[in-house]
Amino acid sequence: TFHGVPDIEHPWVHTEPDVFEGYMAYLAEHNYTVLPLSALNRYVINDRKSRNGQRPFRVTQKRAS
Repeated sequence: TFHGVPDIEHPWVHTEPDVFEGYMAYLAEHNYTVLPLSALNRYVINDRKSRNGQRPFRVTQKRAS
C-alpha cells in the first residue's frame, strides 16, 4: 500500500520517488495488477460473517465492467 510519493506531511507513510519507481517497475515486469482500494468492490465478495462480526471476503476473477 502506498499513501504518498512523496508524503512529506505524513513521514511514516512516505516513499521515496526512486524507490516507488523501482517497485512499480517490478510489478509491471511481473504482470501484477495495481488498483486503488476504492476499486476493490469490483473484485471482492462479502458473502458471510465471521465469529467476530467482521465480514470476511474472497477475491474473484475480474468482473466485466
